[in-house]
Amino acid sequence: EGQLNGRPATFEIDGAPLAAANRATPYHFTFTERSGDSRLSGSGFLPKPFDLTELDTAFEAVGVDLKDLYFLTGVTLVHTGSYHLTGNLVLRGRISEFRDLVMTSGKSDLRGSVSIETTKGRPEFHAELNSQLLRLADIGARAAPGAPNTGDPPLLLSDASLKPSTIRRSDGMVDFHVRRLEGSHLSVEAVAAKLVIDKGVLVVAPLTGNVLEGKFAARVRLDATTDTPAADVDLKITDLQLAQLFHKSTAAPPMEGLLRVRVTVKGHGSS
Repeated sequence: EGQLNGRPATFEIDGAPLAAANRATPYHFTFTERSGDSRLSGSGFLPKPFDLTELDTAFEAVGVDLKDLYFLTGVTLVHTGSYHLTGNLVLRGRISEFRDLVMTSGKSDLRGSVSIETTKGRPEFHAELNSQLLRLADIGARAAPGAPNTGDPPLLLSDASLKPSTIRRSDGMVDFHVRRLEGSHLSVEAVAAKLVIDKGVLVVAPLTGNVLEGKFAARVRLDATTDTPAADVDLKITDLQLAQLFHKSTAAPPMEGLLRVRVTVKGHGSS
């Protein structure tokens, strides 16, 4: 026990007898790691005993806020409510593969795989993530335990602030698919996005989905090479049903028809 990433932590490992270890037999172990309200546990083996550059392990993590996993792993994640995460880690030298990831928090779920490579000196990651249901209410500072209840109505979009240094830290690509994305006022179906980060420039293209029986397509570019990022957004919506736009009563809608919209936005800031 001691300090890990700035917080008190305990780590327990139970391995096979050291006297029985040999090069021809993998070395098996179980482990449990705790920090605050987060616990990380699992079991695995070293294919070559005492060679820590190769590792195979299955793990489970539980806690009240996914962001607290930073204190156990050093990985920066997002705020959530109570969560449950399982998966497998395969480490081969400077390549780490997280396979069969399954996470739940509130009513939201997320599955997929992530690989991280550091052979070039600069971390490079690739991820494929899928979700049946993703609620914005389950993600972000408002979902975290102890978040203040201001009584203000929920916003249409998140007011989260981006840290440009996070984007500059590594390069990579993410393929993301969500069957249903629920916001406070609006739900979006069949969301698909491809995100690429290259030397501090983040590009999301294409970003597509269905909303109010219409379709949208967007391209987002964020230049975070400075501490005041430059954003460039191009959004197109076609065949949106006006009758469904923020209309929930049983009375006839005030207007009907199909709406086509194009929004282009350029600016600077981290919101």
